[in-house]
Amino acid sequence: MNRSYLIGLVVILGALLFITQPKKSVKSLRDTKILKVDPQQIHSISIGSTAKEDVSLEKRQDNWVVGNLKGFGADGKKITQMLQDLFMLRYGVIVQKGSDDLASYGLEADSDQNISISLKDSTGTVLTSLVLGNARLSKGQYGFDVPSGQYIKVEDQPSVYLLKEQQSISKDPDQWILKKIPAINAADIQKIVIRPGQMDSVELMRVKTDDELQLSNLSGEEKLKTSEVQGLQELMQDFSFSKLVPSDSENAVRSLTSTEGFQLMTFQGMVLNIKAGIKIEADSMRYLELSWSGISPDDETASRIKELNERYAGWVLGVSDFQAAKFFKTRAEMVESKPLGAKHILISYDGANNSESKLSKADARELAQSLITKLADGADFAALAKEFSTDVSNKDKGGDLGTFGKGAMVKPFEDATLALKVGERTQKPVETVYGFHVIERTE
Repeated sequence: MNRSYLIGLVVILGALLFITQPKKSVKSLRDTKILKVDPQQIHSISIGSTAKEDVSLEKRQDNWVVGNLKGFGADGKKITQMLQDLFMLRYGVIVQKGSDDLASYGLEADSDQNISISLKDSTGTVLTSLVLGNARLSKGQYGFDVPSGQYIKVEDQPSVYLLKEQQSISKDPDQWILKKIPAINAADIQKIVIRPGQMDSVELMRVKTDDELQLSNLSGEEKLKTSEVQGLQELMQDFSFSKLVPSDSENAVRSLTSTEGFQLMTFQGMVLNIKAGIKIEADSMRYLELSWSGISPDDETASRIKELNERYAGWVLGVSDFQAAKFFKTRAEMVESKPLGAKHILISYDGANNSESKLSKADARELAQSLITKLADGADFAALAKEFSTDVSNKDKGGDLGTFGKGAMVKPFEDATLALKVGERTQKPVETVYGFHVIERTE
């Protein structure tokens, strides 16, 4: 047997031996789920970055709250959706086996640019945590860089993996709060009282649940707009706010220096009180201050009132001007009636609402009376309005206000107009919060 034959035989036997040897199992993490904790054990969630915690979500008596917003109620649906998304995450391609150069993936420690998520049990022990880093960018069909995955690092594992899709998880506490005001069903409402600024109060009431809400002091010539009443009744069934703000914040305090009032009472004895501030130049929001009280409530309702006051204490709710206006319907908006028509000359004074006049109150009254005398002597109303009226919105139209419904004007003005016949003028100045008016009824 020659030497080359022996060498060949050894090689063949070695290969056969290698093939027949049992292979060690190499298990890949790719496409296996990342989170392996029991969802029932999760009692708090920290969201932030590797540098700091921004959001603390906590489960209290089966309800989620935002811990770093004084325990204000959290949106449970958002939290459930986030957890579902996290539990569906699977390991992707491993892009780095060591812990070096984590900064290139946005996963370095003490960074405020990444997203860190920790799931904890009822004792505060971390069950698992992960860090989401930069998006991977690749060339799209038009040659621009587009996201095509996201880097992730899990717990204390040194390796970096690439997820197929990016995860959107907010680090803003305001994005996790429940922004829906506790619902009040239309069928439960017994009474609504609206105090819309300078206008007369509006009061709607019924005795029994199957009655229709009725407006107080409705005359035989007037008809209640059922669509407006229905809108008010349904308003609190699904009303959301835009922003939660501490009640002592500068913009909130400035907004609430002048308020409108809305009150709603239920058959169960719960009373919701809403104060709405004015819109200020420094902010696009109007702020609502909410409080609850009771009129002989049962134990369950009393407990609910206490819980709601505790939840909203120290906070005001930012809403758009459009949202706030839904609460503050005037009587004219609620009622169909024969319109009035009038023209006027307004003489405002220093201190009157919306006034830039430097006249004293006494001088303004005297000037208004002198104009009434001139009109009696045959002076032209339109000419006097153009020269003397401080109501810039209509002075160039001869003071003509057009037509308006009952309740559209402040009460002293409306009462004075109703007391006139068409073509008649007031013989004395009519005082309102805006100054002194000379009024002529046109319709």
